[in-house]
Amino acid sequence: MPALIRVSDGSFWDAETQPNPEIKGNESRNSFLWNCYHHKLGIFFQKQVKDAILRAISTVHQRNEYSFNGDILILQAALYEAVRTHIQHDAERKQPFMLSVADILCQCAKDENEIGRLQKNKLFKTSVNFAHRGILRYDSDAFLYEDVRLQTLNTILKSENDAFWQDVTISKVIDICVFMMKEDIYYRPRWIQILQDICGTVGSITDGSNPVLNTLYSICRVSHDFKLTPIEKANIEDWH
Repeated sequence: MPALIRVSDGSFWDAETQPNPEIKGNESRNSFLWNCYHHKLGIFFQKQVKDAILRAISTVHQRNEYSFNGDILILQAALYEAVRTHIQHDAERKQPFMLSVADILCQCAKDENEIGRLQKNKLFKTSVNFAHRGILRYDSDAFLYEDVRLQTLNTILKSENDAFWQDVTISKVIDICVFMMKEDIYYRPRWIQILQDICGTVGSITDGSNPVLNTLYSICRVSHDFKLTPIEKANIEDWH
């Protein structure tokens, strides 16, 4: 039996065999390209691709003890507060991996050799490569963006990687992160809010000598002027 879903114009689409007809080009999406319950690509994305992303995070996070002081401790506290403020729906599942990402980011800011270690971590690289390939299987135009906000973030992050690290794996991590903002309306506005919240803190501890902090401050500053769409605001109200 077809999985028929009504769209806004009153017509129906078969979620088991067709892409979501309300998705237009490479704009930021308010629902998934492929239905995550009925279509094989949607199920693949939700289960295997997202599992690979979580595995990559876990692989790195379990390697370190995250004990910071000084400016990095201040950054960690700001990130923790922002995550706990904006990621509240299904918090027991969603907050831990976001807090792990915060720890990893702080570790990279603390130790300039940490990004090099990521490149040498075979399970991390394997997981990132699988997720990256899987996203392109899900959407062959995954890393093309019509949303100016995502274009801006992508340009800054790729330019910083090219300038400081020239790391293929980090480039793929950037692709994955920006695509998740494009595809998932839950994370897109909340990640923007997190960047906006920590902007003042990051600016106060950035002196120009730390490439990780410099990059973070660059995307925080541009994000400060990002406006959320009405649908993004409604999503925050509905799923806060």
